[in-house]
Amino acid sequence: MDGFEAIQAHFWVILPPILLDILFWLGPHLTVPNSILNQFSVLYRANPLLEESFPQEQFMDLFSRYNLVTSLSPSLVGIPSLVKTQLIFDQTPIGAVSRMTMSNEGSTALLLFSMLLGGMVLATIYLKLVANAVARNSELQVRNSLGAVIKASLRIFGFALLLSIMLGIFSTVVFLLSAILGQFAGWIVLPIVFIGFSLMLWVLLFNGFVVHGVMMQDFGIFKAVKNSIMLVRANASQMTMLFLVAYVLHIGLRMIWSYPDTDMWLFAIGIVGHAFIASAVLAATFSFYQDRVRWQSEMTALASDA
Repeated sequence: MDGFEAIQAHFWVILPPILLDILFWLGPHLTVPNSILNQFSVLYRANPLLEESFPQEQFMDLFSRYNLVTSLSPSLVGIPSLVKTQLIFDQTPIGAVSRMTMSNEGSTALLLFSMLLGGMVLATIYLKLVANAVARNSELQVRNSLGAVIKASLRIFGFALLLSIMLGIFSTVVFLLSAILGQFAGWIVLPIVFIGFSLMLWVLLFNGFVVHGVMMQDFGIFKAVKNSIMLVRANASQMTMLFLVAYVLHIGLRMIWSYPDTDMWLFAIGIVGHAFIASAVLAATFSFYQDRVRWQSEMTALASDA
């Protein structure tokens, strides 16, 4: 696969996910202030139904130990992280995890916003590195200037925000529909959830090449979205298979990389292996995008000549 060959030839590309995972693993953990935890306790007392969906003791235990530093790896477009998927752990090879509690809500919100922005910049640099490792012709030459990185970071941030809002609204509508109609016919809840989940996957699929357009062709958000939709429509079966194989390969091997406990140095091998596979899978999607764009250009040129 071209993606694996590209990463093998540019092995240093996997350094960003490795370094970020080491920070999440061995570095200090920042946790939410007690005032936020108290607010959730009040919320649980005011809404007894929450206890049925997610027991308060279990939620408070997880939430109070969640590492805010992992916000440097935003879920939708951030640098891939193995440690972030572990959620909560207490021991590392150098001893117990060092946790520092934030002082108040204001500083926590500012920290999270700063880390999300910083995570987008880091992700942009990483994506540029992967795109550079794949790019093989002048048509898709990746721009690496400081201005190009800042512009791409803002576009990626805008796209992630837009997609998050859209999926959030969509999820809310599905939840409300299932909750309201479920009171009259319980059997209808599962079909509504299934259809809603399928439509959300469809939205994600059609936006699967937005990041690629921003990184390799310097597209704006809406032009990248339009280009992604056109490419997916023209290559739906190939792209679906690509993303399915990439997802199975990435998730399946991640289970292997996560097998050693976080208090063992052997876990470091998992971090390196995960960084290589995640980068290679990502590079494969960039390679596919590059080939599809080249093919589309050739077909357009042939049509013009005819």
